Amino acid sequence: MERLISFFGLLVMLAIAWLLSDNRRKMNWRLIASGVGLQVLLGLLLIGSPLKEQMQVLLARLLSGSPLNERIFYISFFGLLVMLVIAWLLLDNRHKMKRRLIAGCVGLQVLLGVLLIEISLKERVFYGADKLIRGLMACSDKGASMVFGEELVKGSFAFSVCPMIIFFSSLTAVLFHLHVLQWIVKWMARAMVWVMDVSGAESLCASANVFLGITTAPLTVRPYLDTMTRSEIMALMVGGMATAAGSTMPIYVKYGAQPGHLLVASLMSAPAALVVAKIMVPETEQSLTKGMVKVEIPREAANVFDAACRGAADGLKLALNVAAMLIAFIALVYLVDWILLPTGRFLAEPLTLKQIFGWLGAPLAWVMGIEWREAQQVGVLLGEKTAVNEVVAFISLGKLQDTLSPRSFTIATYALCGFANFGSIAVVIGGVGGLAPERRKDFARYGFRSMLGGALAAFMTACVAGMLI
Repeated sequence: MERLISFFGLLVMLAIAWLLSDNRRKMNWRLIASGVGLQVLLGLLLIGSPLKEQMQVLLARLLSGSPLNERIFYISFFGLLVMLVIAWLLLDNRHKMKRRLIAGCVGLQVLLGVLLIEISLKERVFYGADKLIRGLMACSDKGASMVFGEELVKGSFAFSVCPMIIFFSSLTAVLFHLHVLQWIVKWMARAMVWVMDVSGAESLCASANVFLGITTAPLTVRPYLDTMTRSEIMALMVGGMATAAGSTMPIYVKYGAQPGHLLVASLMSAPAALVVAKIMVPETEQSLTKGMVKVEIPREAANVFDAACRGAADGLKLALNVAAMLIAFIALVYLVDWILLPTGRFLAEPLTLKQIFGWLGAPLAWVMGIEWREAQQVGVLLGEKTAVNEVVAFISLGKLQDTLSPRSFTIATYALCGFANFGSIAVVIGGVGGLAPERRKDFARYGFRSMLGGALAAFMTACVAGMLI
């Protein structure tokens, strides 16, 4: 009863302020609602139970923590600034950069990190995600065992991971057919439009990328692809590069990544992708979907069973593609190492591609908050993710689970969770460009830069995680 009275009191204060207004017609209701919402949120975080004690511990740790934790926090914070500066150096028009939008996106990313990594929501989200993903993986193993036998499924990548891709792709297609994913994406997009003042098209695609693949998410904005601005095209591409699809997450889990961290990484990278895209290609045109969120996706499947079959067929193509990429690129890595063997005549031992990746990626790993003694190992993973793909990087990360500290392992999980690699450039230009052939030149123009933007967005998420873990 007391809480209801307090809520009524809040409304009374707002009513008094409204009565004292000079011009009620010009009142910015969005600003008012945002201010009240932020006030309530801060109250929940700092006063309300059960977040109060945890938030106070967090603030105490940040303000007066141990020297090591304090140093790590500031290094990760510095890393976040480094990623923003790199994006700023790569932008087209610095005069058109919207600082409010960028600040809002970064703030939302940090807020999501605090809510999902640091405080009590963490346990609920991580427990639920872990139970759900591992339960679905067990279902996939049952189906694969029926076809290939239990021994092959337990002992072989091809007969365990590839069936998971097929099953999760089929499940995603069913949820897509039932408009479950569209409903979630629509409400996430509305929140982004409200908080960050982005257009409906780019917020829809950013939200869809949290769950869908790099070529599937753009289907949510297919009717608008022909008329999207160049900045929106960049946001679409960076969002696809910065996040990972639900159908591939079981692969990462198979090699030691926690499902909760993967889900949080994808959620946090969505606003980060918009930040980087708007820094690199600021909006200079008028968007036709400004302030509007509308999902228009016609059903292609006749019913749920047809959707499951279509999804399984698409999953088979993806699984074969993943297997082919692994065979080809791992062989190419060993080919480069073989070519570098003569360097052993001049050095103590021959150079390897992993060493080169480690030297190039170590500074980035360090600014994310990883200890320097482990930075080169994580730097190798960052190089593998960019030059090959994230699957290879997660396989390598799994091998380092007993070597890296738990904190470094977790930060690396956030940094690797995304499709930003050279192969994805071709996928975007060919796949998404096919949906809007007249915009193919724009997709090709921003291909390489969108890969860099996606990598920066994922690294920003890793920096935020480093600040909170």
